[in-house]
Amino acid sequence: MENFTILHTFFNSIDAHNAKNHLDSCGIFTQIMGDINATTYNVFTQANGGIQLLVHKDDYEKAIELLNLSV
Repeated sequence: MENFTILHTFFNSIDAHNAKNHLDSCGIFTQIMGDINATTYNVFTQANGGIQLLVHKDDYEKAIELLNLSV
């Protein structure tokens, strides 16, 4: 996991998985952290730091561009 960095934090599972699926379809491997807690304990999603979408450090810039995120 040391080669991965947080791309974006989401506060609902649907948005996180939509972003993950889009990046995966573009050939960028992603991982989601915190989804189990968010779906099980929805009330605590923000308190637990949200759902984190992780990408490999080498793919970070391209992933930002593909998702049109401002950092």
